Amino acid sequence: MRERLGSGLPGGDAEMVELLVSGSGQPPLTCVPDMALSYGERWATLATVITDPDARTVRILDGMPTEAATGDWIALTV
Repeated sequence: MRERLGSGLPGGDAEMVELLVSGSGQPPLTCVPDMALSYGERWATLATVITDPDARTVRILDGMPTEAATGDWIALTV
């Protein structure tokens, strides 16, 4: 993450989530299930969460960052 943030902070939620997507040859920042493994050994990222303390909100996606653009986000506001 330090390397990815070296060019500056993201401009918004979409850019922040994009920082969590790992390409081939990069260290994984999310856990993608290996379908070659047996059930119970397929580790996966189950949720992506964005917090905004200033706005007092939390946005939750039921899925990995790669699903952020098409997934349904739930917004919680205090």
